[in-house]
Amino acid sequence: MLEYNLQGESLSGIARLGTMKILVVDDNKKLASLIRCAIETETHHTVRTALDGSDGYLVFLHFNPELIITDIDMPRKNGFELMRQVRMHNPMVRTIYLSADQDRFKSLLELEEEKYRADFLGKPFSLSELIGLL
Repeated sequence: MLEYNLQGESLSGIARLGTMKILVVDDNKKLASLIRCAIETETHHTVRTALDGSDGYLVFLHFNPELIITDIDMPRKNGFELMRQVRMHNPMVRTIYLSADQDRFKSLLELEEEKYRADFLGKPFSLSELIGLL
């Protein structure tokens, strides 16, 4: 079981610059909700969630986020497949990929980072690490 160090951290020293629409896609419903609550509490950003890449794509079409935070390994459609579809509409949408298995996806992540506005955050992660990438 993965643990996420997202409780008890205060980010009052982090500047809250503007507002942004963010989509969080993760098949772990509790983690997606926790990320949404943390971002909305610590910033002025608007956050929507989806439980896999298929649902994430539908939310993207209606919400048009500037940033997508997505797990890589999900049922129905993984994070890379989601972003391939999204980039047909918006090739420059920022992406933060999440995974507990960086080695498995290393070559794909390197290509993403070279070609697109993409970052990677390994699970488990802290709230300050996530907010720092926004």
